[in-house]
Amino acid sequence: PLTWEGWSHHKFGLEMQRPWGGLLISGDKTIETRAYNLPPALLGKRIEIFETKQGKPGVSSMGNSILGGENIRQAIKQIGWCTFESVIPYTDKRSFEEDATKHKVLSSSDYSWKDGETKVIYGWVVGKTMSYSARTDKPDVPKLSSIARRMRSLYELTLDDDENKIVKSTDDTMMGSSSPGRNRGKRKGRDRKGSQTNGQKKKRY
Repeated sequence: PLTWEGWSHHKFGLEMQRPWGGLLISGDKTIETRAYNLPPALLGKRIEIFETKQGKPGVSSMGNSILGGENIRQAIKQIGWCTFESVIPYTDKRSFEEDATKHKVLSSSDYSWKDGETKVIYGWVVGKTMSYSARTDKPDVPKLSSIARRMRSLYELTLDDDENKIVKSTDDTMMGSSSPGRNRGKRKGRDRKGSQTNGQKKKRY
């Protein structure tokens, strides 16, 4: 799974139980700890953060796939996005606990280092973060038509074009001053060079 080519070509979200997702997005939690490594292709890549209600530690509260925007909104809360800039493999208890102020995992937590059991814990070092609730302008929260589990708590995202009516460049605005009929014809199907335009109904986000 770590070397799957799709990690480079698609967009992804990470499931995080409350309160961990909020702590990460706010900047209080600068290292996310997992029992598995982050696919190298996701380093520096924007990853949506899906907050779910607090449940059993280490057990996902989401299904393997969710179809339909309303079903997705009932299952998760899109609270923001982040990037991860590197991964720290903690191979001993001492080094893991020395970074407790960064990953926020106390020794009494179910996610802590367990003597005689834990072999390695991966620390995903947080890079950039963006909170949707903290935005003063209109946040570009992606509207999703489906999500599918690809590896553990990492989900592949499919964007719902019908709900994302956002002007993405000044070119779109400039085209509006020309003949509407001619513009619509150019934006659908394929252009003269055979490149795909906006005729398809769904795309990967």
